Amino acid sequence: MKRMGWELFNLIKSNKSVLIISHRRADIDAVASAILVKNMTERLGWGNIDLVFPEGISNQTLEIIENIDIDFEYYLTPPRHEYELTIVLDTSSEKLLGNEWRKISKKKVVWVDHHVIHTDEDERDLRYIDSRASSTVEIVLDIYSFYYPINSLPRKTLLLAAIAIYLETRFLQIASVRALTWFTKIIDILNVRPGELLKYISKKERNKPEKIAILKGIARSWAWKLGEKYVSITFSSSYSNKISKQLINLGFDIAIVLSHKKRGKIHIRSREEASDILEKLVEKLVKKIENIVGEVSHGGHQTIYNIEFNKIEKNRLKMMVEESIRETAREMDLKLSEIK
Repeated sequence: MKRMGWELFNLIKSNKSVLIISHRRADIDAVASAILVKNMTERLGWGNIDLVFPEGISNQTLEIIENIDIDFEYYLTPPRHEYELTIVLDTSSEKLLGNEWRKISKKKVVWVDHHVIHTDEDERDLRYIDSRASSTVEIVLDIYSFYYPINSLPRKTLLLAAIAIYLETRFLQIASVRALTWFTKIIDILNVRPGELLKYISKKERNKPEKIAILKGIARSWAWKLGEKYVSITFSSSYSNKISKQLINLGFDIAIVLSHKKRGKIHIRSREEASDILEKLVEKLVKKIENIVGEVSHGGHQTIYNIEFNKIEKNRLKMMVEESIRETAREMDLKLSEIK
């Protein structure tokens, strides 16, 4: 395992464009593993790292991510046509990687999994397969620990890794010795009991600040009708995921939550049937913000998207969003009206 870790570490050091990809509708083991590998790659100083989950993330995993309130950027399809290094995680077959996989140029491919890989071997491939492991995340934790101390990882990332082991091993019933060792070490660092992880896995009672933030977000919102779809916009500096979810539950097709404090952020959620409008709207917003503040960080999947940027004044941010909605309506030939 140590030799395997050094090989991967040296590959990452010598390749400056990296694709990290997992199977369609990624589960908690795939997502946690990908975030750990991305963290390791970023610590080496490379900026061209793309995290891709074809067809998005499973509903259960999305709920856990929301409960932990962990933010990270990812794509549904690879945004580049060529990568020097591709790392495939928790995926036993190319068939699970979607159609876009065949379209990109891959100079070197590394497979990391705890299942046997059912693909034709390529001389450019490296395969790190450990069938004794009970999860992919424990293999990635082994590799990460060769170079960096585990307690240097962000608390939320460690929490996600512990939950991944907990669920992938059926609540530790089929956990390998290494999985149990890592699980014990992580919950010791986090100073939590195993049972406390359940509150992130299942729906939990909202605390008072969260309830207040959601109520304020709903109260501040204003609405537009875009064709046959209803769009809600509001401001909030916290709990944007939870606020957008509640607005969708209230009947809106698209919910936009804006934050202008500290670092600017636009969080957008839509129903699946409004995802084409969301895609066009995001495209407009990203271009407008890039013209004003330059660098923009953005990513998401079919129905949830986050855009982060340097601070923009509140009224200007509101104006940009409304302009983007108007332009989207014109380009898609949709009737637009503000609901008062």
